[in-house]
Order: sequence, then structure tokens, then C-alpha cells
Amino acid sequence: MVLLAAMYECFARDLIQVMCKDIEIRIPNFDDLDEKIKSEHAQATGRILSRHHHKRYSEFDYLDLSKKLGTCTPGSKGYSLNAGPLASHERNLSSEELAKLFGRLELGDLWGKIGSTSTIQNHFQLMDSAKAREDSRAKLDEFILLRNQVAHNGSGENSIGPEAIGQWMAFVLVLAESLSTVAEAHCGAMRPCPTPPVTAATPAVSPAPAAPSAPATPAPPASP
Repeated sequence: MVLLAAMYECFARDLIQVMCKDIEIRIPNFDDLDEKIKSEHAQATGRILSRHHHKRYSEFDYLDLSKKLGTCTPGSKGYSLNAGPLASHERNLSSEELAKLFGRLELGDLWGKIGSTSTIQNHFQLMDSAKAREDSRAKLDEFILLRNQVAHNGSGENSIGPEAIGQWMAFVLVLAESLSTVAEAHCGAMRPCPTPPVTAATPAVSPAPAAPSAPATPAPPASP
């Protein structure tokens, strides 16, 4: 169970990183990137940089993170997102934590979209996307709870037989496929954010000067 959970979480992180690369290609100008993604990227990178002394984050190249962060500035073209920090998480990926993770890339209503995939609906033999959404969320939370029980105190280890393990594997594979479908659709629909038009200030118009008066025409001289 612990190994299966690790594979699931590794897949989720890898998918986030693939999405980041796709976003860089689809939206090459940093100014056109969604503001939420900009903010999440800066926060995630800063969080990792501030914890560089932790063994947990030893995999990161802090010089590379700094260089990439330097490309994410207004007016930048051909920027590079720090995909690793955006994909990092400190808690096990329950249904709530998974939604938060993908929400960093502006993918909202994650479980509603997962519940709408035919892969998940077929797995649960449901035609109702709302019910598929709730069942898939509950199933993942049950999986994470069982994983934690096994990892921390060993309870449940002996009660998980080969058949149950096979069922959990089937669910994780279905969830991964549905997640890929949703992520691909999300990136495919992304477009550069429209830049608000800059309205030039209208110069004050001074009243036109009055036309000069025509010179008075002298009266013709009187006849003698």
C-alpha cells in the first residue's frame, strides 16, 4: 500500500511538471500568464529556497531555481517555471490536497471534472457525474487513510490480501488516467490572458483662438 501510494503521488508530481512545460509553450510571454499561476509560482519557489537546509529538499538545485525565477518578470519572453516547487507538497495527496496541488495551475473544480470522465464513471459503473465525483473522492481518501495506517503502525497490513491490493491498483490506475485527461483538457484550453488596453490620456483641448478681425475697409473718398 505504501509503495502504491508513493507511485500515485509521484505520478501527480510528474503530471504537474509536464503541465508547466506545456504552459510555457502555449503562453510564451510571461505577461500573458494567469495571475494566480504567477503568484503560486513565486510562493512555491520562495518556500523551497527558504528551506534549502532541509534534507527533504536536497534534490533541488537552488542556483537553477534562482535563475528560473529571474526569468519570470514583467516583459519576459521565453520564461521558465520552477516546475519542481510547484509540484512539491508536504502532506499526503488526499482528495483535498490533490485539488489544492492542481489548483496552483488554475485547474479548478478538479473532482467535478474527474467525475465527468468516462474512465471514472465506467470504473464505478455510474452515469451520474456528481455521484462519480463523490465516490472517487471518498475512495481516494480511504486509500490514503489505509496507507497511513500501514505506514505508521502497521495496522491493516495483514488484512490487505492480494485481491484487495489488485482492486486498489485498478483504482489508482483509473484515477491516474482520468487525471491525465483532465490536465490535458485544461492545458489545451489555456490561452494568453488578454492584456487590458492602455488608454492614453486625452489631452486637454484649449479653445481655439478667435479669428483676427478683418481690417476695416476705409470709406471711399467723397467726390469733390
